Amino acid sequence: MAERLSRTARNLVPEATVSVGSQVADLADTARSFREAARVMEATPPGQPLPADRSFHELPDIDLRRLLYALREDTRIQDYTERRLGRLIDHDTRHGTDLLTTLGHYLDAAGNKTTAARRGGLSRETMYQRLRTVERLLDTDLESGERRTELHVALTALRVLRTG
Repeated sequence: MAERLSRTARNLVPEATVSVGSQVADLADTARSFREAARVMEATPPGQPLPADRSFHELPDIDLRRLLYALREDTRIQDYTERRLGRLIDHDTRHGTDLLTTLGHYLDAAGNKTTAARRGGLSRETMYQRLRTVERLLDTDLESGERRTELHVALTALRVLRTG
């Protein structure tokens, strides 16, 4: 039913974003399903590609990026991002460096320096040097999984804030 209604809506308004809540068996659960659909809509940026198997978005589609998109106006997200990455962003701005991108390659490679260097078009030695600078500027240990996770969330939030 959701697929049929979604296709009808998108035929009438092709750029429409359709979100649905979970299926309900009892009328009493309808309000919950509508709240879920509203949460999905809040977490769906304009132009978000549809899943391959359906013409609507639903709750399980909300990943970290979309959760942060939904929370993008929350100053706590903005403050967190600034606290974690502010010194690095300032350094890049003042010195014309691109350490934030280097950090992004490293975090996107799950801490694999060789893969990060390849993705960034850098030698391994240059990658090591840049990561040491990042550690010094952020006063953190990039070997710590918890620190990498914190930085990855902050970097993902920054990407969302800059694009959305």
